[in-house]
Amino acid sequence: MEDITLTWQELLRNEWFSYAVDNNSNVVPGVLGRPIKAFWHGDREVITGNEIPAIVIDSESMTPEWEAFRVQIQEYNFDVIGYVRESDADDSKSVVHEMARIIKIISERNSRWWVFHECFFDKELFYDPQYLIDNYSSILNPYVADVVSDYEGDWNSHHTAYSGGGTPPVPESLDTKDKYVSAYIKLFYEDPLTSAWATDTLTYTDKEGRTHDTTTRDLIALARSENIAPVKFMSDTKIKNINYGYVYKGSELLYAVQISMYSKEHLPITEFGPV
Repeated sequence: MEDITLTWQELLRNEWFSYAVDNNSNVVPGVLGRPIKAFWHGDREVITGNEIPAIVIDSESMTPEWEAFRVQIQEYNFDVIGYVRESDADDSKSVVHEMARIIKIISERNSRWWVFHECFFDKELFYDPQYLIDNYSSILNPYVADVVSDYEGDWNSHHTAYSGGGTPPVPESLDTKDKYVSAYIKLFYEDPLTSAWATDTLTYTDKEGRTHDTTTRDLIALARSENIAPVKFMSDTKIKNINYGYVYKGSELLYAVQISMYSKEHLPITEFGPV
């Protein structure tokens, strides 16, 4: 769930298509000329005036369900909440309605999407496979070649010429982004982590502002030991309902929209036991 809410936060932030100018003259995501002050991971009990308008992505529940003996569906439920407080109540309602409209359109455009754990090469959050292509294609290219070779070999072993002659069907070309995601997964599970890119010092700053040194090897080794999946694929994401109203946050009365969503992941189950 953590990776789902964080990835959806980045997806909304980067695919927002309405803009405004903030106090530092930067063009940022906005609603009806109001710059969005925050994209939060998790709801807040108290929200001050200088933090809104704000968008919150908050987890609700996860339900595992067996679809077949070796296939499980995991349904993740989460909320996207928009908070607004304008001096004029009519303005607040207009901004809330526009927030919901934008989020609804972005959600419809992303009914299927990749979920990424933080990048093992730099600890950055990202939502689009293009990030891997733009920044780490030199590392991933050998694995891309392996992915294509494995795919074509598997295709050719299952598609042969008719006994009466002719030629077997040619495998379709793989999507570029899919190839790099597959290469990223293959590297995660198979690379010995001895190359310079894996052992060079990686310096990063955490959310409290503290600086740390680590390596990609250590990040991947830790993730492997904790059974963290580097990538998930959400095959079915939809809005369940949209609710509008007032929300009390401490002494603050805010206008809000709550967009309840679900996202489904299909998982193969390959291990059973003990027997």
